[in-house]
Amino acid sequence: MTFRLSGKPLRLSDEGRIKKAVGEGRKIPFLIVFDPREKDSLPYVGSVSRFLALVGLPLRELTIEDQTDYMKALDAVKANDAAVILARPLKPEWEEGILKGLSSRNDPDMQTAFNKSLLYSGNIDCLPATAKAVLRLLSFYGIQVTGKKALVIGRSLTVGLPIARGLLDLNALVEIAHSKVPLPTLRREAKEADILVLASGKVGLVDRDSLNSNQVIVDVGYHASTHSGDLGFVPLEGEVQAYTPVPGGLGPLTVSTLVLNAYGLWGQSI
Repeated sequence: MTFRLSGKPLRLSDEGRIKKAVGEGRKIPFLIVFDPREKDSLPYVGSVSRFLALVGLPLRELTIEDQTDYMKALDAVKANDAAVILARPLKPEWEEGILKGLSSRNDPDMQTAFNKSLLYSGNIDCLPATAKAVLRLLSFYGIQVTGKKALVIGRSLTVGLPIARGLLDLNALVEIAHSKVPLPTLRREAKEADILVLASGKVGLVDRDSLNSNQVIVDVGYHASTHSGDLGFVPLEGEVQAYTPVPGGLGPLTVSTLVLNAYGLWGQSI
């Protein structure tokens, strides 16, 4: 039997914890920065907005389309009075400037230089939201990680590498691949993986022949044009052991994990 690893049950638990904190007067303001012309970022902006409204946390949205917008966003970030979320993609120079102006306390996705340095501390609590959500989902469904071969396809500093680091800390045998690896090699390694994490932002690197029936697939990608993840198709019954559906898998949990990260950085354990 093939199991769907929905992030919704754990997300509902997170929602209850956060609502309780808000009801006790522990509110954290949020600021999300994005380029509205980047269509792949808009579903994420929408999911963040809906979740924060649901749990009663304030959100301010700032769009960047030109240098004037960027300077306004930078001033808002430097005020250090809100947890700041960057909805990617952003122009590299805008993203770099905002991260340089951002306090580590106001960085729930753990992307400032100081917070990135914590990635090597071995503390899973210091992981960016997406990477932490991957580990939380595997733990919630009781998926064994220790001693398993995990292949992470994607090497970005924000997603792929933190996921690999987290799996390594849980004693997996970890490999990292990317889109420049020849497809035959990539698919051979994928076929042998017990845990396959797709985080390259590209569809088609893995096909059905790359899967095995004992495998767990965690699909981190989302493509607005097709409403699918990096896998690009739904595994058939018996084709894999378990997989995260897209939408409804990792996405819902990433947003609630981001909010929990913010509470932790503000010293408000919930």
